[in-house]
Amino acid sequence: MKTMLKKGLYLLGACFLCLATAAQKSVRFVRSPIELANDQTEIMRKELDLTNEQQKKVGEINLKYAQQMEIAENATAISEIFKSKSEEFGKVLTSDQSKKWNEKREYWLNLLKESAMTTPVMPEETELD
Repeated sequence: MKTMLKKGLYLLGACFLCLATAAQKSVRFVRSPIELANDQTEIMRKELDLTNEQQKKVGEINLKYAQQMEIAENATAISEIFKSKSEEFGKVLTSDQSKKWNEKREYWLNLLKESAMTTPVMPEETELD
């Protein structure tokens, strides 16, 4: 009896783990442009040791471009947004801060590219005739 109970609990645990994994993959957390901008600004404040004035300007830039990203329709538009945003940061950050930020940004982009290359792509479902 104890053996059956253990097997049942293991099976139940395995089912729960599968459901939790599937739920994580299908749920997408969407944050508002304000939340994104605040998070980005906080990261930059910590990483770059921004002054209060820089933090205010960086926050405004992050919000402006987070709002644009929300309505961007394709990769070309997103690329242009990143380019414009970088140019505006260049006017606010010191040369050392800009260098450090660009290095961090490249590092994060490479991580994203690597994870995208290792994430399996699911084939589209097709109807059977």
